[in-house]
Amino acid sequence: MSSIRAPRPCDLYSAGHNPHWIQISKGANDLADPPQWGRLLNVSSDGLVCFEVGGQVKQIWNHDPLRLIEAAALSSGRIRYQKRWRLLFAGGSYAFCANTLPYEHVPCKVRRAI
Repeated sequence: MSSIRAPRPCDLYSAGHNPHWIQISKGANDLADPPQWGRLLNVSSDGLVCFEVGGQVKQIWNHDPLRLIEAAALSSGRIRYQKRWRLLFAGGSYAFCANTLPYEHVPCKVRRAI
């Protein structure tokens, strides 16, 4: 199995930052609103992500665009999008939290060692 770089250091579990394991579990197993297959179109260095799903082009923001690119490359750009739980799955098992308001996000917060 191929792997990608470690997640970016960030202590936030808000939209566009680190997904929480409960969010991932609920999003991956939501039978009423399952993740939809799509394909990645573009990822900008500022975190703006464009993808196509269900015949529509969508935009999200994620704090770790390089890691998302690496994950999507493992599956030739195929992704799964789970709107309800704000998740983008790439590379099989990698989950990224999606901020659906790409221009309204907060900077990463990294806890400093004392």
